[in-house]
Amino acid sequence: MSVVVAIKEGGKIYMGADTMVTYGDSKRYLTTDHTQKVWVVEDTPNCIMGCVGLLSDLNLIRYCGQHLVPELAVLKNEVNTGLIIQTTVPQLFGLIKDYNEVCGKPEEHPIQSSFVIGVKDHLFTIFPDGCVEEEEDWVAIGSGADMALASLENTVGEDVYIRLIKALSAASRISLYVDDPYVLVDNDKLAMSILNYDELLVRLAEECDCDENCTADCKCDCHAQDLVKCDCCEQCGGPDCHCHEEKIKSAEN
Repeated sequence: MSVVVAIKEGGKIYMGADTMVTYGDSKRYLTTDHTQKVWVVEDTPNCIMGCVGLLSDLNLIRYCGQHLVPELAVLKNEVNTGLIIQTTVPQLFGLIKDYNEVCGKPEEHPIQSSFVIGVKDHLFTIFPDGCVEEEEDWVAIGSGADMALASLENTVGEDVYIRLIKALSAASRISLYVDDPYVLVDNDKLAMSILNYDELLVRLAEECDCDENCTADCKCDCHAQDLVKCDCCEQCGGPDCHCHEEKIKSAEN
């Protein structure tokens, strides 16, 4: 299994996933964009997708699916749950069924994969039984999903990429099948990044264009590290501790 986390924020969809896969009692890491568990859907505007389950299902859907969401519906802002049920789900399940038949798998072989798809400002989860749910804010699927969701509940208001990394890290601490580095993508810039926790903090700092005289309590991305780390982290439980909150409250007072 794996974990995929998605957040709906500011009219955009952001996704993140771990890069570890398992084969029996062995593990390896996905290192290239074309093998990741989240990806850009090339033939659909502002569309990204994620998958947990079988790596074969992921490869099949990513490279054999055609117009999983009708482009005209996207352009006319007519994407909804009914459309996903009528057009996307049958194609997903049809491709997997045909592949299983070619590979000689039993007809009763159940679908084991779940999918997350973000189109413009719509976020949907597709479950192995064909159920579709449109998410209002965020979702996590796969191993450690409950821990990832708990993390998301407690990071509202923080930088969206920090939230993704925190949720993925929370899942990795619980599940044997989740590990960094993590891959991140959104359906606006459509650019994938593979990085670990510390690399994310460096990237956010480099992107800062605020005034040199801004204070540590400003909300720009360059201070994302202040939101997740403090000097005593090594003694108090790591970057997810909340001891810094008292310092922030004291500064505000």
